[in-house]
Amino acid sequence: GGCWGSWARGVCSLRPRPARSSSPKMLPMLCGASADSCSTDGSEGGKSRSSSEDWGEREPAGRRKWGAPRTRPITAEDAVRIAQSFAQGFRSKDYDNMGNDKQRVDQYTRAIARAVVGKTVLDVGTGRDALLAQICARAGAKRVIAVEVVPSAAADARKAVADAGLDGIIEVVEGHSGTATLPRVDMIVHEIVGGLAPEEGMGAALLDLQSRPDVVDATRPGWSLPRRVETRAAPVAYGAPGTTGASPMAQSLPCVGESVRLDVDRLVRMPEPPTEALLGELQVLDVLDAEAPMEPQLIQDRTLSWRFTSTSVLAGFACAPWLDLDGQDAVDAWLGGTSWQHKLVGLATPVTVRPGDEVTLRVQNNLTVFPTQYAFQVELRRGRVRPQVAVTVAATAAPGLQAAFGRVPIARCA
Repeated sequence: GGCWGSWARGVCSLRPRPARSSSPKMLPMLCGASADSCSTDGSEGGKSRSSSEDWGEREPAGRRKWGAPRTRPITAEDAVRIAQSFAQGFRSKDYDNMGNDKQRVDQYTRAIARAVVGKTVLDVGTGRDALLAQICARAGAKRVIAVEVVPSAAADARKAVADAGLDGIIEVVEGHSGTATLPRVDMIVHEIVGGLAPEEGMGAALLDLQSRPDVVDATRPGWSLPRRVETRAAPVAYGAPGTTGASPMAQSLPCVGESVRLDVDRLVRMPEPPTEALLGELQVLDVLDAEAPMEPQLIQDRTLSWRFTSTSVLAGFACAPWLDLDGQDAVDAWLGGTSWQHKLVGLATPVTVRPGDEVTLRVQNNLTVFPTQYAFQVELRRGRVRPQVAVTVAATAAPGLQAAFGRVPIARCA
């Protein structure tokens, strides 16, 4: 990745799990999708910045009603701002990790080999090593236009292409795909995908290309590889790696059949959680489908829910991307071992859950802006089990997790 950035990965499961959608009004926790912290009171979430986590200036929290997608051409000023963000976000080790990501590289290589022979290909966000461009050239592409928005990465890409002896096939273009003058191509390849799949700007980039029939015929199946990306999410137990920033506390809980709002206070990277730390099945948090009109997809609103079957301490929701490359091969960060880090939608205060309890996660995203914006609302509804009073329980979600949080008090229901 590079033009809009990307983390890449690689193998399989072409069985998306549908998520339920809903509507009611919500006061969001709003932040840029790659922010290292978020706030709900209108102030910036955290003053410190990690260059490996932020793609641009964080949006303050608020009560914005996004409404219909707001689309406009990508400007030169946009391109400069995006280049600066990705220059901060991608380090040499990140490109090394992507190049060494066997799942990602193998899956892309297979899909590209089926698609590019004799074609002119546009690689959007080619990155330091022009990795996907080189795979296309070696697979038999007639010509590859490799676009990169970060000037230093574009220079490195030209050198990598020349060193590989492929400069007769691959042309590196410095700039943003939305502002660069592009020739007619047969298809595009890209990996503009983050820990939350759309967060690196894939939606806006594909919308721009769908509106440029002089560059590519976006009505033809297979015009974009990948053809679909999703973020898949599951509730995660407190004590899993990356979840222990806040301490579980005794708190006023709802009685049987009642609900309570749980505050979300951060959206951060986390290590891949062990399977035993997941408190429910994976569900689809958001989707971008390149073979459907992109504009209606740039504002999304989904509601996911999980019912618990054991006592545990809920820390939040772990998220990671899944890419359907061509209907045959896929890249799944949930299979492990990829260069993507998962994302944690973290609760301000982890909460004890019991069998029969149900948690609902509502997510709204705005993909018309960069960085993309996400708003989260979480509610816990107590199941029909006997209320407990002032006792302590040890979480049972995963072997070894109990040591991380010990014995957690449960308060009397409100």
